[in-house]
Amino acid sequence: MPKTLIGVYSTAEMLSEAMRETIEGAFGCKVFNQYGSREIPNIACDCRLGRMHVFTDLVWLESREGRLLVTSLTNRLMPMIRYENGDCGELLDERCRCGLPFPLMAMSLCRHNDFIRTPDGRRLHPAFFNRLLYGLTAIEAYRFVQEPPFQLRLELVGAPLDAIAAARIAAAVKAELGANVDFAIKYVPAIARSPSGKHRFIISHLEDSP
Repeated sequence: MPKTLIGVYSTAEMLSEAMRETIEGAFGCKVFNQYGSREIPNIACDCRLGRMHVFTDLVWLESREGRLLVTSLTNRLMPMIRYENGDCGELLDERCRCGLPFPLMAMSLCRHNDFIRTPDGRRLHPAFFNRLLYGLTAIEAYRFVQEPPFQLRLELVGAPLDAIAAARIAAAVKAELGANVDFAIKYVPAIARSPSGKHRFIISHLEDSP
């Protein structure tokens, strides 16, 4: 790698901490995560301390019950006013030690329909399910899919899990969602990306239903 490389710019896909560590290890420099969307490209970006600052000269950002609303201040052809893009996050009422004047925000690594709904009405964050697969390096890709009525399927690409790992995942899912939840592991040759080209780790078809 060139010695002049001082940073890597990441955008489009959600950046998990595991991804950040892998990229930083490969390039030997810091990763700066930029947040935006196809409709409104520049919303926020990491500073040198890893805190995400909102580009208040380009957008007006709001958070309603954890859902982000974005107003573009630069689009003169197609007004985007309080646009709910489906992402989750919150605005932070604090200053960053980096000295930048832009306000802080915290992103959630999910969209509003990435939560898994339980039979008793709770909504489980995707982080719970992602952690179930930590350390299973034979997995090339995965996706949890929830279908009515409270059926959960784990789609896996890669070598089959051993019986102990599969049983551990199933037990953890049923302990959190309920023993009556129908859970299955399905091995697939590939997992299709969303129409936008992104990989969805969690899809719940219950989130938009009554």
